[in-house]
Amino acid sequence: MRYHNITKDDMLNGDGLRVVLWVAGCEHCCKGCQNPMTWDPDGGLLFDDAAKAEIFDQLDKSYIEGITFSGGDPLHCANRDGVKALAREIKEKYPNKNIWLYTGDVWENVVRSSLVKYIDVLVDGEFIQEKKDATLLWKGSSNQRVIDVQATLAQENSRIPVLHCGDYDDIPMGRETVGISDQKIVPFSADGSCAIKKNACEA
Repeated sequence: MRYHNITKDDMLNGDGLRVVLWVAGCEHCCKGCQNPMTWDPDGGLLFDDAAKAEIFDQLDKSYIEGITFSGGDPLHCANRDGVKALAREIKEKYPNKNIWLYTGDVWENVVRSSLVKYIDVLVDGEFIQEKKDATLLWKGSSNQRVIDVQATLAQENSRIPVLHCGDYDDIPMGRETVGISDQKIVPFSADGSCAIKKNACEA
């Protein structure tokens, strides 16, 4: 796994003050993306023990509520194993901290991933420039959803996501939202390989 940055005392990518890991690698290539430099899975720096120690140093602080995985896409095939291992270790070491994850995939696609059991809140969906709204809470376009992962997994039908918050924090926590209708849902492969195409955004 490679990464571009670790931001500290972040207030823009989840509840409270957070540490954010910006990973390298994304195949969604959204028009208007704020971080196109993170698309290349070979970009940035190797995530090593020093980078992990930097994150843990932040999580040791009582006022830091948790970590957010962003990028890039943490669920890109180059990142899944590394993100899963780090999320699992954080849950074991910091059980009172929460973990957020941003992905261009949709919940109906990734619900079967073994990684999601370590995630507390997942923001799903590609950024769609035509649906951009700067006043939305924790997301960039109205098609995206801020999902309470643990509440969703506890349901009989875990494919129906429970929202962590509404578009403008205008619905009570725990209210279910309808499934998507205008985004492509494809089977999620936990064994997906990067060998076929390392960067789908390449011309």
